[in-house]
Parts: sequence; C-alpha cells; structure tokens
Amino acid sequence: MAWNDTYTYTPAIWLPLATAVFLLLLAIYSWRRRSVPGALPFAFGALFAALWTLAILFTHLAEETAVRHYWLQFQRFTLFPATITITSFILEYIWPGRWLTRRKLLLFGLIPCLLLVLGGGALNTLIIAYSYALSFITMLCLLWLFFHTPQRHWPAAVMLIGQIVSRLIYALTFTQLLNTNLPINVLAIAFVFLMYAIALFGFHIFNPDTLARQVAINQMPTGMIVLNLQGQITSLNPAARRLLGLTHTDPPAPALHQFLPLNAVNFRAAEPDQLEVHLGGPAAQRVCLLTVSTLQDWRRGDIGYLLLLHDITEQKQAQTQLIAQQRALATLQERERLARELHDSLGQTLAATHLQASAARHLLAQGQLDQTDHCLLQLAEMSIAAEADVRDYLLGAKTAFTPEMPFLETLRQYLLRFGQQYSLQVELDTPPELETQSLGFPVEVQLLRLIQEALSNVRKHAAAQRVQIRFTLTDDQVAVTIADNGRGFDPTLAQQTDGFGLQAMGERAATLGGTLEIHSQPGAGTQITVRAPT
Repeated sequence: MAWNDTYTYTPAIWLPLATAVFLLLLAIYSWRRRSVPGALPFAFGALFAALWTLAILFTHLAEETAVRHYWLQFQRFTLFPATITITSFILEYIWPGRWLTRRKLLLFGLIPCLLLVLGGGALNTLIIAYSYALSFITMLCLLWLFFHTPQRHWPAAVMLIGQIVSRLIYALTFTQLLNTNLPINVLAIAFVFLMYAIALFGFHIFNPDTLARQVAINQMPTGMIVLNLQGQITSLNPAARRLLGLTHTDPPAPALHQFLPLNAVNFRAAEPDQLEVHLGGPAAQRVCLLTVSTLQDWRRGDIGYLLLLHDITEQKQAQTQLIAQQRALATLQERERLARELHDSLGQTLAATHLQASAARHLLAQGQLDQTDHCLLQLAEMSIAAEADVRDYLLGAKTAFTPEMPFLETLRQYLLRFGQQYSLQVELDTPPELETQSLGFPVEVQLLRLIQEALSNVRKHAAAQRVQIRFTLTDDQVAVTIADNGRGFDPTLAQQTDGFGLQAMGERAATLGGTLEIHSQPGAGTQITVRAPT
C-alpha cells in the first residue's frame, strides 16, 4: 500500500504510534495540571518527545531518501528541546531556583544550535554525544540526591530507573545487540517519561508543602534523627549533625550509640519517651532533651523511630542562674530570720538568767541561803536550756542542702543527728515522687526550718519518745505533718502565754502563702500540719 509513492505502510509504525499517543496524552494531562509546580516544563518535554516519536514513525513510512532525510532532520530538531527540557526539569527539582535560570537555559540551547549549524557529517554522532552527556549529568545529580537526601529516595530511585533502562535500550539498539526491525528505542522514551510522570504526579516532587517541610526540617534548631528498626540512621538534619559534633567529612550515618545512651531509651513506650542527655566534650557540652517516638505505616506497623534533640543548654543555664539567685536571696532572708529568732529566744533566756543571778546575789546578801540555792538551781537550768538552744541553732545552721545533697537527703541526715543527740525516735514518711521532684528552693528552706522548730518544741516541752513526720503531695500543694506522742498542751493557753515557737512557725508558713494547723490536748500528744503551695 503506497501513499503517493512517498509513504508505504509497515507494521513497524504501530509501536512509535502508540508511544506518540501516550506521550501526547501525557503532555495534555500535564498541561491541564500546569498549576502543579514542574508540570509545565514536563508537558513541553513530553510534547517534544511525542513529536520526536512521530518523526521516527514517518521515517519508517518514508520511501524516498529525501523524505526520510527530512524526517531524520526533524528528529534531531525535536530531540534537543526534549532533552534540554527534561534536563532542566530534573535540575530544578534537585536544586530549586538555582539551575533553571535564563543564562543556563541559553547555554543549554546554544550548544545544540551550534551543533546543528556546524555539525556537518558528524552531526548525528554529536547529537547522540550531547544527549548522552546531559543524561549522564542528570543521572549523577539523581544519584547525589538519592544518597544525600533520604527523604527523596523513592522519587530519585524512580527517575534513576527510567534513566538507566532507557539508556540501556538505546545502547542495545545502537550496538545492534538487540537486532530487530521494530523501533525499540521508542519504548525507552515511553518508559522514561512514565517514570518521570510517576515521580511528578505520584510523589508530588514539586509540591510546595513537601519542599516547605524539607526546608523546615533543614532549618529547624531541633535535631531530627530517623532510625530504622535495626537502630541504624537513615536520616539526620543539619541541626542533629551540629549537636552531635559531626562535620562534612564524617560519615553520613555514624554509629549513634557513640553519642547517645540508647540503652536508656524505651523504644517501645506507648507515649514518646524523654531523656536528658549531654553531648559534646567538657569544653563545649550541650544539654539536650531527647524525645523518642515510633514511626508507623498506614497499617499501624512499626517501620522505624524518630529521635528529636531539643537543645536546652541555655534554658538549663538560665535555670541554674535563677536557682543560684533564689538560693542567695533565700539564704540572706534565712540568716536575718534566724538571727531574729535567736535574739528573741536566746535573748529571753539570757535576760531571765541575768534576773536570776541578780536575785541570787540580793538573797545571798540578806543571808537567805535557801532562797539563794533555789535561784542558783534555776540559773543552772536556764544555762542548760540556753546551751540546748544554741546546740539546736548550730545543728540547724549546719543543715544546708546543695544540688549534690538535695532536700530529702539533707532532711534525713538532720533527723538522724537530732534523734541521736536527744535520744528521740524520729520517723520520716515521704511519697516516692518527692524523691525526684523539687518543691523549689524557697519552699524547701522554709519547710526545713519549720520541721526544725517543731522538733525543738518537742524537745523542750513534749517529753515525747517518738515523732512522725509525713509528707503528702497533691497537684498544687505540699502538706507536712509532725506528730509526737508527748504530753500535749492546750493550744489556746500556749498562744496566750509563751507561744514564741508557734508564732515563728506561723510566720514561716505565712511566708510561703500557706497555713499552720495545730491539734493537741493535754495527755494526747501534738500534731502540727503545714500546708504550702508548690
């Protein structure tokens, strides 16, 4: 069958015809979705590839040498823009906004124009060489993307497969290792464009949301590390590399156990597990909060782990500085309060001692020996009481807690020394959460002094054998109960007479914004409860 003796039907046309239809449909599909970033250059690339395939079709149909030569020339003219467009498409995906510039596009287009003008007899070889050079460049770029950007593994792999398979088919056809009368090379065109379409529309490689997420991950100050189920690093952002102290010369996936105490991490926790870790050397140590979450696929199956490193070094330093300032202020206030209490309590004792000494001297001058002996006995008892007050003061003054010896440990040591010094059984009952939870330095100082004052009152007045101290924690309050099995007293009468110790305890509780409750009666012991906000 002949058409004006120019074209003759051959079954070989169906393969390029089907490929051309596929590429035209792909170009139309991309054009209709040209609002998708990257779809417009891809549409032009598919259009030029379709024209190139049609040129191959008419080359097989042509009978006359001149007509066949025309369509061969047309193939060359359409091959260049198709190759340049797809190269620009890939480079724009890998480095958005950096490669797709007017200067580079002009350079890409200038070279094939010179080849077409100056190529001469070697034109076909030069065209193939230039196309292969561009393909080689894009393949290297995709390989770089595959190994340096784990988040883009799949789209890079899909496009690499398209590149490799298409070039393999071209090589087999060019070397005639694949000997057939059919234009098999058009299958390479269809396959590579199919892979590009899958990457563009299936993986949304130019989606601004995807790019925004990638930029956010790269720029966020929080270190992000992705592990597979075997604990091997599959991805880490620049912040993670910086916190781990990695440089560009270090391997992209170092052994993580060298930097993080992974043995202390509960990877199977239902909620994200948090752990405070220290990174870097002593000279440049960073404190980070490590958060570990499990990554799951759409079937709720575990596929890996996400580790987030929040740098809290500045917060820790500010917190340490604030605590130091609070400690300094609380220490000054406590010194003033202790000096005032010592002046009031010991001052009263010394004043009474002075009166007793004066009375004893006066009675001795009058020859009243019995009364003098009684005054001297009271004077001796007062001196013993003053000595006990001074010992209490010194014992309390020596009791100070530091970061190395926290509140509960300091309190336990004080109670042990107090019990041994005065032969008193002192029991302490605390909730487990108080072992690790701080009440705040000002609260802890005042509670310690309140307990010391209560025990001093027990020693002076209760004649008790046993004292129980119990801590109770709620969401916003701490309660401390001090109960003894002593003789007890009437709180109303005590406040009307002496009551200096109870008054001082009430002032301390008020300083905390809390309350002081006293329950006692003669012969039934005493229970004092201090409540303070936390």
